[in-house]
Order: sequence, then C-alpha cells, then structure tokens
Amino acid sequence: NPYEAFLFARKIEGLEQGIYHYSAIDHSLGQIDSELPENFSTLVGNQEWANNMSGILILVANFERTMWKYDDPNAYRVVLIEAGHIGQNILLSATNDGLAACPTAALTHDILFEILKLPSRIVCAPIYAVAFGTL
Repeated sequence: NPYEAFLFARKIEGLEQGIYHYSAIDHSLGQIDSELPENFSTLVGNQEWANNMSGILILVANFERTMWKYDDPNAYRVVLIEAGHIGQNILLSATNDGLAACPTAALTHDILFEILKLPSRIVCAPIYAVAFGTL
C-alpha cells in the first residue's frame, strides 16, 4: 500500500486530542503529537467549513512503494486511483456510523510537510483528506 494515514483528532470520543499515525502493519493508532493547528482549515487550503469538523484524516502517498511494480508513469496514476478507493471506503464507513464526511484534495502542502515531518517531496506527498464530524 503506498499510503500512510494521519489523523488530526479534535473531538473524537475515546481519543485524546492530537495527531495520530495509523500503522497498517500493526493495525494500530499511535499519537505523534498532542498539539493541533488552531484551525483545521489551515490544513485544507483554508476551507473554513473544516473548522467545525471533529477530525481530519490525511492520506500521504509514498510513491516508491508503487514504483517497483510500475516503471512508467502508470505508477503515479495507480497511486491516485488508490486514494479514491481508500477515500470511498472511509466515506462509506462514516455514513454507516452516522457521521458527516467531506473529502477534499485542497491541501496546504507546506504546513502538512512541516507538521507531519514528511521526507522528500519527490517521493512523498499528501494526496487526499477526509474531514468528518457528527450530523
């Protein structure tokens, strides 16, 4: 899987406020920081609606994880398609749990690279976000 998932949690029952990393290998959620940006909108291209959301999940692609299989530009396309598949599953789960969810690709890359301490912009990039909250 080319993706790492980071959760910005503000008002999520059973979870302390903070920034979390989801480990697919361990199927675990680990807190990496307890500080959040003052406004979630700063993460998603200053879209003010995000400030009212309880959490935002950011999908960050590591392109090298797909490039071994596709040695042409198709690797890039496959990574983007996978973001859509993951996002759709998140939206379906949110709906099933009675949550409002809103996907967006309007991301503030400089801030996300800084907060998440992401490596090289050549092989790693925030691609997609899903913000969610109660209805």
